[in-house]
Amino acid sequence: MYLTSNWTKLSPKGLENLTPRWGHATALYNDRMYIFGGFQNGIYLNDLSYLDLTRMSVVNVPKFQTLGQIPKERSNFAYDTYTINNTPYLIIHGGIGSAEVFSDTYCLNLYLLKWTKLNTVGEAPERGYHTANIINNHMIVIGGENKGEIFNDICALNLISGVWYYS
Repeated sequence: MYLTSNWTKLSPKGLENLTPRWGHATALYNDRMYIFGGFQNGIYLNDLSYLDLTRMSVVNVPKFQTLGQIPKERSNFAYDTYTINNTPYLIIHGGIGSAEVFSDTYCLNLYLLKWTKLNTVGEAPERGYHTANIINNHMIVIGGENKGEIFNDICALNLISGVWYYS
């Protein structure tokens, strides 16, 4: 790999169909960068799109093409990919909505495009502006904010048992 300090502006097909946003998250699986949620002009979003890095095109996934319970509109949540039994998932935790701070966790089966709200055990961290990565079947959540309180804790969700652990 050759790294440079030069930026290249990409011009993927279909970019004009992607709603401008901030507070969203992206996660990479194979040749697709998935984009979910965010905030735009006073509106929280819960739409799903992806950037196909092979075809260099943006694809919006219509809500009617997804199954299950779609997460409520939100921004500033944590998001990562996870594979179990050869099935890839996007995992979303927390975030900020129009009238609430979320502590919920959802997964999206990327093969079926089916959302599932995870039933977890223990006190799930209620926050936004945090980070999360999935390591060895655990979603590790670090820091974040809730109604002015800023956190420096580390929480882990065991994705097999559904149990939350705190540092």
